[in-house]
Amino acid sequence: MTRWTRALPALAIVGMCVAGGLDPGATRAGETHKLTEKDNHRPTPLRVRPGDKVRVLLGYQPGTGYSWGLAPDSTTLLEADKSKPKYGEKVDEKGEPLKGGQAPGRPGGFEYRLFHLTVPDRPVAPGGRRDLKFLLARPRGQDVADTFVVPVAVNGQG
Repeated sequence: MTRWTRALPALAIVGMCVAGGLDPGATRAGETHKLTEKDNHRPTPLRVRPGDKVRVLLGYQPGTGYSWGLAPDSTTLLEADKSKPKYGEKVDEKGEPLKGGQAPGRPGGFEYRLFHLTVPDRPVAPGGRRDLKFLLARPRGQDVADTFVVPVAVNGQG
C-alpha cells in the first residue's frame, strides 16, 4: 500500500497530461513569443498558432541614420500590430518600457526597439514566404546595414 501511495502523485500528473493532451513542446494559442538578436538566422522555425503574439527586440546605434523596420518581403504569416508604432516602441535592453525621464539612448550607446506582431486567424497568403525579416536600413535608399531573419511555421499550416 505504501508503494502505491508514493506513486500516486506521479500517476496523477501523467493522467492529467494524457487527458488534457498536454504536450510540453507544443505551443498553445494566445502565447507570446519573444525574439532577440540571438535568434537571428536560427535553423529551426518559430512555431506559432493563430492568435499568438510575437515580440521582436532589436538594438541599434542611433545617430547613424539607420533604423530597424519590417522588410517588404517579410512573411505574410504574421501581421504588424497596427496599434503600435511602425518603427517599434523605444524600450530598454530587456524589452521593458522606458521609465519616465529615462533617456532612450546615450551618445555612443544603443537604443532598443520592440516590434509587435500577431498571427492572424487566417493568414493573408497560406503559402509563400516563411521568413520573418527585418532590415536595418536608412529610410530612403537601398543601403542595408544588417538583416534579422527567423523562419516561421504556423502549426497546422506547415
